[in-house]
Order: sequence, then structure tokens, then C-alpha cells
Amino acid sequence: MLSFSPSEEPQKASPIPPQKGENDNEPTETQELIHSLFERADLYPESGIRPVQKRGTIETAELPKRQEVLAIGDIEANDKALLKILEKSGYIDMRAPKESGEKKQVFVTEKGRSGTVIQTGDFFDRGSDLLRMLKHVQQLQRHGLDFRFTAGNHDLYALNSLCSPYVQERDPEFFRVVARIIEKLKDKPKRERRALMEKAINEEIRKTGATLDPGSRLLEAQIFAAWQLEGGDACTDEIQRNHFPDENNVPLSEVARQGYQLFFDGGEFSGVMEGLSAIEQVDNVAYLHAGIDDVWAKEIIAKHGVEGANQLLRHAIRNQQLGPFAYGALKRLFWQRSDYVCEDTARILKQRGIDAIVRGHDVQKGGKQTISNYHDIQVISNDIGIGKTEIPNTGGTIVTSSGHIVGFHHGDYENRQIIGTLPENRNQQGVAA
Repeated sequence: MLSFSPSEEPQKASPIPPQKGENDNEPTETQELIHSLFERADLYPESGIRPVQKRGTIETAELPKRQEVLAIGDIEANDKALLKILEKSGYIDMRAPKESGEKKQVFVTEKGRSGTVIQTGDFFDRGSDLLRMLKHVQQLQRHGLDFRFTAGNHDLYALNSLCSPYVQERDPEFFRVVARIIEKLKDKPKRERRALMEKAINEEIRKTGATLDPGSRLLEAQIFAAWQLEGGDACTDEIQRNHFPDENNVPLSEVARQGYQLFFDGGEFSGVMEGLSAIEQVDNVAYLHAGIDDVWAKEIIAKHGVEGANQLLRHAIRNQQLGPFAYGALKRLFWQRSDYVCEDTARILKQRGIDAIVRGHDVQKGGKQTISNYHDIQVISNDIGIGKTEIPNTGGTIVTSSGHIVGFHHGDYENRQIIGTLPENRNQQGVAA
């Protein structure tokens, strides 16, 4: 661990097909789900969030000077890469020890204290230093760095798997089913796993008479095994190394239960998890993991705003009800494999004062940020493959206080380039300030 010091002095997405009731007054299944989630979270219908007004219908609001934001893409539990990006960007100062045996001293700089860092999801899995990285982030936050996480598909998949009641109970049969599924798929090419997973599940049903009903042991085991096969094994391996260092062959049930205790119910990192955002909005830029589809736009953002979206996700994390977000009707914000923004979604974002999106999720060719424009919404794709190569491609996207969008990659902060410029900052009703 490092020694932390106080602040230094001197392809386009296809439209979602209409659902039953979409063209009449009958609510769709998704609308009913969202309504029930807001009710359970005590946010709906009286959420305290004012409905959006039409653009130009209120007086111009005084907005503070635009805030500088450093956006970091899919970090995938790579602690060294995260610290290097923060250091290259001038947000922290890492000083070599004065004497051998001493730890490096880390300071949050004046720039770090005045700016904001947003990690746009997928900080879990594949890498080997998740716990160390989260500890460092917590220490940096205590020393004045405004560091925020948005949720990615890997993060929600991990949390949803670890909070399964079968994990909490260390159910032996659940972990036997998980082991059988993993054994059949672990050495198979990724492109073949979907069909092989279906075959493995059908075999379990035939042999044991199990069902895939919601909440069933078999369905929960399938979800947990899929998480392990998609990089979650790196997370459980790290937990075993850190919490069972002197033990060999620790059962996965014990390791997973320890993971639950770390991330939920007052555990060491439960505060980080309960503070996860679905979307972070700073000035007229939204930061998120994958993409905004019309369900999130029309049913959540239009009616409840970004803060309502975040309250909904945080309530689900606290109450361990992550299924709709991890793999259900609300997953596209975290899973969508496209930067596309449709016209209706763009209109809603504009009404909420959003002119640009910074996203991760899709690794960009050449390890460089890309920028697109759909219906006057700029979309910056910021997954440059930090966790995808043996030598991490360290970099990020900076939205400067002057409204420039600046990218750097391959650790070359000195040769960072302006890749775009934001329009004038506006309030949430679309009025220029």
C-alpha cells in the first residue's frame, strides 16, 4: 500500500420494438416495473423531483464556472494504471521515498482538489487489484479528491452475484451447480459459451428436475457461473489472497461470502457501492457506462432526472435487488454496445441540460478516444483498453473549464489533443447561462 499524506502545503442500436400497450393508455410491463421500483424506493409518485419544463420558459439561472472533469474508462481493477493516470493528469503527486524501505508519499494536488474524477464503470473484474484500488480511492477521497464511480455491467453483475441469498447462506448445492457449469465451459472459446451454457442448463434440468424460475437455485447458479467465466474469477481470487492468505483450497462458498461482507451491509467497501451512480451529470455533460436507450430516457430521466435515476439504482444496491439493472429490463444503460442516441432521447437530454455524453464499455480501435454526434448530442467513447493489454494503455478524457474535450492515451499526457468543444453551459431547462 502507499502512504497518503494530507493535501500538500507549500454500430447503431436498433429501436426497441413497441411493447404491449405502448400505443394506448395501458402501461407496458417495463413501465409497470419502473413504477414499482420507484414506489419501493419511496421515490414515486411523490419523488420531490420537479418535472422538466420546456426550454426557455424560466429565467436564466446563475451557474457556477464550468468544472474540470477527468473521465477514466473501464479500469478493470488495475490499481497501478489508475494511479498513473491520476499522476499524469496532475491530480496527485507521488513522491519517491527518501529512504529505502519507506512507502511512496501521495499528495492530492491543488488541481486534484478543484477538479472531479469520474470513473465510467467496469472497475470490477479481470484485473487483480480491485480491493487495493478501492482502498486507494477511499484514501484519496478523504484527502480531498472528488472521485466518483458510475456503475458498469461488470460491477452490477458482480454485486448481483455476490448478494444472492444462496451465497449468503453458503448453500452447498448452489456451489456444486456453479462448479459443474464452470467445469464444462471454462476452457471453451468465448464465442461458443452461450450455446454451451444453454446445453449445460438443460442438462441440469433433465438430471435434477430443477427449474429456471426467478430466484431459483439453478437460475442464480447460472448467473454466478457466468460472472466467474467473464472475469469475476479475478475478483474472487483476489479476495482469497487477501482474506485467506494461509489457506489452500478455500471453498468458493467461503470466498464469495467474504465478498458479500466486503461490499454490502456495512462492509469495508459498502459505502462505495451504495454511492454508485447510474449517471453523473457535471455541467452539461453526462458520464455513464454504455448508452441511454428510450426506456431510460422516457421513463426515468424525463420524469425523474439524473438524480432520480441515481436514487433508484442506489436503493436497489442497498436492498440487494439488482436483477433488473444487471440483466433485466433496465440493463441497457450498462450493456448497450453502441454510442447511438436516437432523436427522442436527444430531445429529452437537451431538456435536462445535457449536450454531451462520455461513455466507456466499447474498446476503441487504436486505443484512442472517439467522438460522434447524434441529433446535436456529442458522444465521446472513452474505453481505450486500460485493462485489456499486458502494458496498460493509460489515459482519459478531460472536459476542461473552458469547455474543450481533451483526450490523451498511451500515457502521453504531454501530447494530449482537443477532440471537441462543448456548447455554452445551460441549466436543466435548456436555458443558456
